[in-house]
Amino acid sequence: MKNSLLRFFSFIYPTLIVLAVVEIVFRLMGFPNEKFNFLRMTDTGIYPPNEDMELTWGTFPYRVKTNSLGLRGNEPGKDTSALRIAAIGDSVTDGFFLDNEEIWTHKLNELFKSQGAPAEVLNVARGRASIDKELALLREVALPLNPDIVLLTFTSNDIPELLDKDLDEILRLKAPFQPRNMKLTDQVFIWLINYSAACNAIYSYIWEQKTSNFSDYFNRGIDWEPDEHEKNIALFRKHFGGDQWILEEPFSARTNELVANYLTALHLFFTTCREQNAQPVFIYNPSIVVVYEPESSTRMPELIEAMCKQHNVPFLDLTPDMRNAGRDTIIFLAPYDFHNNAAGNTVIANSIYEFLQDEFPEELNPEL
Repeated sequence: MKNSLLRFFSFIYPTLIVLAVVEIVFRLMGFPNEKFNFLRMTDTGIYPPNEDMELTWGTFPYRVKTNSLGLRGNEPGKDTSALRIAAIGDSVTDGFFLDNEEIWTHKLNELFKSQGAPAEVLNVARGRASIDKELALLREVALPLNPDIVLLTFTSNDIPELLDKDLDEILRLKAPFQPRNMKLTDQVFIWLINYSAACNAIYSYIWEQKTSNFSDYFNRGIDWEPDEHEKNIALFRKHFGGDQWILEEPFSARTNELVANYLTALHLFFTTCREQNAQPVFIYNPSIVVVYEPESSTRMPELIEAMCKQHNVPFLDLTPDMRNAGRDTIIFLAPYDFHNNAAGNTVIANSIYEFLQDEFPEELNPEL
């Protein structure tokens, strides 16, 4: 027994010393960086509260500033009579690769403020979300904040994001970034890549190797301009094949199944809102293909609009406004990325602002 303990400690001490030296060396090299701060866990909201983070994990570096609720954006106002609007969606609503001031939820909030409208917008979105994660966001983050209106946005990758998920899993998913919903191994992994210099450096290298598969995308080996839409669409099709599933008819059997699951979950989203006295509003945000190829299938927005009519849910299709703006303005980050740029987010904010003014005139214009 004594010999076993001696062998154990004779092994563990040198190992700890080596690990400590490695950690010190990587810290002297500037690690850990903030690249994976977007993965950090939080018990409040979506991101760690009261943070100012520079995220460098993807195509462009950008700053995420959070409030005390753990949401991206300014601190909510103190006027309890103001209409509280929660915006739920994926990376477009989250605002990938844009600073806080450039995303549409911030711009919409500023529009309300500039017009003296009694409303505030809370960004309750998380990138790489589809209806399963959006349902989790609704239940665990948005509804506890007692919103009056819940905006749900849709983009074309919401359908392929449901691949290999059965309906029960979609309907019952828990918010994946909340520690209480995560496996201990996942919690340890996230902690290590954010707070251990060595682990952060190693995973940064692995991350770079993974993203380098998109050599002409992330590494920017591109020789054309943002306004060369045909080339940008070809690049989009090359890298995001799943997004095409709802843009061409007839839908495949696989696509029909995914769409049916999405619509079933959407039904639950609407009924869950209504149970908590929150008015849902649906917003269809078109991809670059839909904006610049008018012949793209309209079946998906038509199916969603039909569902909205069944539930008496206001439906806004941003396609006409995005196409109109896209004639003279660059509204995507293409060719380096296919999210909306700051100008595109301005179009989204203006369209939603006008739509909400028409749908809720008394609530947003008390003097009427």
